[in-house]
Amino acid sequence: MTRALFIGAIMSALLLAACGRTVNAGNGDAGASATATATAVASTLNGCPGKQASSSPLPAASTVVTQVSGNPTRVTLNIDQTVEVRLPANFRWGGGPNDPNHILSATADEGWFDATLHTCIWRYTATKAGSAALTFSGTFLCEASKPCPAIATVAEYDVTAH
Repeated sequence: MTRALFIGAIMSALLLAACGRTVNAGNGDAGASATATATAVASTLNGCPGKQASSSPLPAASTVVTQVSGNPTRVTLNIDQTVEVRLPANFRWGGGPNDPNHILSATADEGWFDATLHTCIWRYTATKAGSAALTFSGTFLCEASKPCPAIATVAEYDVTAH
């Protein structure tokens, strides 16, 4: 069995086990599938790692705010500038930076829930020049008593600081 088929079979099994209904083989764009189905999910469902709002919820004026606009989304920062990643709260998110050169510094409140925007928010500040990747994977949240599509997605960001 080829590696791609093996990985596909594993992912299919995991997706089916996640909610027990159907598999949606999307293009990996968190925005497309999530936006279309967000209205069906109760506002009480929150897949953010941090369930409470940040102690400093307003971004600085120099913050680059990004949502998924393709994989990977490219972000360019100046040193001491911050990127704010916003992902739909109707997914359970995990992941974060792949930053072997430590160019990004995370805020204390990673993945916090913004009730106004109904998004999960991460902020990273560029501390020196270089490149890093931010990768988040999410699985769709479902109400316990309702049918649930088994949707999984990945949001990737290539960050360059100079």
